[in-house]
Amino acid sequence: MANIIQRPKVAIAGEFDGSPYVGAVYTRAGNAVTVAANTSSAPHSDIIAFLNGYGSRSGRDLGSIVDVSKPSAFTSLSCGIDESDRFYVEGSHTFTHAGSGAQLEASRAMFGFSGSETVTGSGPYRLTASGRWQRGVFQLDYDSVGGLKIAQTSTSSTATSFKYVSAESWTFNGIDAVLFRPMTSSFTSGATVSDFSVNDIISATSSSGATISYKIMNTVFSGGETYWVLQNTDGSALSYSASFSTHGFYASGTLFSGTVPVTSSVVTDVAPSNARVQNLVTWLRVRGSVSDADDVYSGKCLEDAEYTAGNTFMTCVLEADGRVSFNYPSTQAAYPTLTSIQTIGEALFLRLGFDGTETAAATTTNHRQLRGANRAPCVLATNRGYVELRREVLGRDDYTIMADGSVVSGGLTPIKGWRLIVRVYGPAHGYTVDLERHLREWWKYARRGLTIYPTFGDQASKAKGGNDTRRHVDLIGLYGTTAHHNLFQTVEADESATHFGKRVGGRLLVKRHPQDAQARREDYSFELDIHQDIMLRLLDDTSR
Repeated sequence: MANIIQRPKVAIAGEFDGSPYVGAVYTRAGNAVTVAANTSSAPHSDIIAFLNGYGSRSGRDLGSIVDVSKPSAFTSLSCGIDESDRFYVEGSHTFTHAGSGAQLEASRAMFGFSGSETVTGSGPYRLTASGRWQRGVFQLDYDSVGGLKIAQTSTSSTATSFKYVSAESWTFNGIDAVLFRPMTSSFTSGATVSDFSVNDIISATSSSGATISYKIMNTVFSGGETYWVLQNTDGSALSYSASFSTHGFYASGTLFSGTVPVTSSVVTDVAPSNARVQNLVTWLRVRGSVSDADDVYSGKCLEDAEYTAGNTFMTCVLEADGRVSFNYPSTQAAYPTLTSIQTIGEALFLRLGFDGTETAAATTTNHRQLRGANRAPCVLATNRGYVELRREVLGRDDYTIMADGSVVSGGLTPIKGWRLIVRVYGPAHGYTVDLERHLREWWKYARRGLTIYPTFGDQASKAKGGNDTRRHVDLIGLYGTTAHHNLFQTVEADESATHFGKRVGGRLLVKRHPQDAQARREDYSFELDIHQDIMLRLLDDTSR
């Protein structure tokens, strides 16, 4: 099945304290970038929150792009994710998938569309994907094949004139009619006999100058030719001798006219963008507009700092390998070079995994990326799935036996947590895969609040991974279906359709258990530097 992650790779992110980097940090393309303090100087939930705040700038979000790109006849066109976790496009007018033209499929498979879907509703009209949208870092192949193409079918009319060869008396449903044979070679406007059908109206000017109209009541095919059965427009009798010929319509070659319906299909790419974003959800979320517990970083993330400075096309992404990337269209040639950098700016770049040796590289034909030379130290993005992830429930009741044998108790509600074991590759796997040195740095940022991304990586899509920045919510705690999936939370991990050997779905917000080990000795399997297994005891973090 398309877009299903069956070999997920786990990542664990620590909180990101941006307070040391508040103020002017560097100048890019002549624009001074200034980092704003987070609310109450609290740390960001993780590095993704610091980079893009789990969302997009208003006007750069997918909904805005779709609205601006809508067909001219539409008064509205929007998009989103429904309660079944399917992507949809909804418009004021009916529409279909593009069925003609070059690269008509474009990038629609990334949204979960197969191409066979049809709209539902009678206004607004909704086209919902039948499959799952692609997880992970999201970038449409717009430069090569296009974004998301839809078609609007419209019917108009064009006038055509023609002559007739012969006419004679006829009877239709017991009522007088005229059997009428048009001249097949005399149609104008590119029309043919077959373009007319039952109930169409044709007309001609009589010898007296009056315009007389008739309705096609039936068609007759004989001798390789099409004949029309004509009556008056109200369906009443039309006598050839008494009505038709007396109006001057008796000579072969008399000029008639009619209106031919013309159906046309106009294809529009409603997602003409090659932007590289954290995932589809962050592209749909507008910072400062969704009003949920994660919508607290508007104006307080690095992407907004770049935008406010004037670098309006920049997006900031945590890639599947744990490295941070700055992304921009190739037209912004000045973006890769910093004209100046402050001391706290250097510290910030080191915190993000940059060492100043990076050079821009292409991600698509017209898009460029500057990716950190090193992994961001506050993220442990492993190269494999977790070894073990088990739920733990900690009871907090005390019991005492009294002198008479009775039992008294007191305590608090049980709390839930996790026992997590992840496998970290060592030097034996090679320099580019070795995480030993990175792990030592990661412990500095894994002291308190942690975020577990069960499917941050995807073995089948190593370049884009499988991150989903929505929060996991337990299916058993929800009534109805409206809150199963939205831009804030998802029950994907609890659904039968995604029940595989490894957990998938939304991120888990946790904190270190008081009994979690503090001493960490590097202990490799078979005493070789192949890998080491790290065990963490964690509690659900209900404060975030």
